[in-house]
Amino acid sequence: MSGRKPLALAISFGVLILGLYAFRFVSGTHTEYCPLSHKLSDTADCIVLHVSRGRVLVRHRDSYTREAYFEIITNGRSQKFDIPEFSLKGGAPKKFRVRLIDNEPGAVTINGARFDLLPLTNGDR
Repeated sequence: MSGRKPLALAISFGVLILGLYAFRFVSGTHTEYCPLSHKLSDTADCIVLHVSRGRVLVRHRDSYTREAYFEIITNGRSQKFDIPEFSLKGGAPKKFRVRLIDNEPGAVTINGARFDLLPLTNGDR
């Protein structure tokens, strides 16, 4: 009889933890392109910035680790890139418009300015 209480407590705790992870998985700012680690994190998000001619530009970010990178998905193949340094001049609101450039696999425009993206190696992210 005494062995049942700790077992019931352990099972209840496990169900509670799994429930919290399930809630994180279905809520938040996640897309179908988010890795599982981002879907289970309450500090990470993934946002689709642009879709053009079968290519998808996704921004991944984790506010806790301060990790952020772009991912370009073309025909199911993914390539990750470092986010270029960009600043707004003047007192304009912090609004960014990021777009893929047709026929240029490693370049984007940010608020109309062209940027070449630096690919990340497999060990970087």
